[in-house]
Amino acid sequence: MRTLTSLLFALAIITSSFRLQAQSIPTSYFTSSIVNGILGMEGCTGVRVYPAAQANGSLTSMIVGTNAEGAEIGSYYVYGGTTDGNPVNTPIDRAGAGTLCSAYGAKHPKFNALFTAPQVQGWVGEGSQGFEVNASGDPANNFTASGYIYEEGAMRGVGASAGGDPCPNNCGSSSNYVCP
Repeated sequence: MRTLTSLLFALAIITSSFRLQAQSIPTSYFTSSIVNGILGMEGCTGVRVYPAAQANGSLTSMIVGTNAEGAEIGSYYVYGGTTDGNPVNTPIDRAGAGTLCSAYGAKHPKFNALFTAPQVQGWVGEGSQGFEVNASGDPANNFTASGYIYEEGAMRGVGASAGGDPCPNNCGSSSNYVCP
């Protein structure tokens, strides 16, 4: 009984820590052109989202395409804020993405989520300007996403929001992930 109580207490602390860390990751926006470019890559079946820590210490999200085996393909894109309602999405290579992911993981629990290509295509379809990503703070559903629009001076989610597959790192081959 004592062991069960200890395990439940540890789980409560981890869950609480996860929620606090996720809450400090701002909503991230990725333009339709970036997302459609990812989805248009040969063999792309989904988009994986990671938390990242930039060189200045600010937290953000990054995305990358995945294939049917779960391997990451193509460039990674990091959200860097908005300028006049336009998201700044910077492409980086796998080594750069690994650096940002490792910087996040040095101080916070690592996690990621996978959204299927049909889900993402639905969000970036007609009436949306792109893909909105939120860290939910729930380890069972760690990122949620929807489409977004910019109107009346603010970004706002549109369409039904849904959670991605909250596969923790190391689901499948660790070589599939930039941040194993």
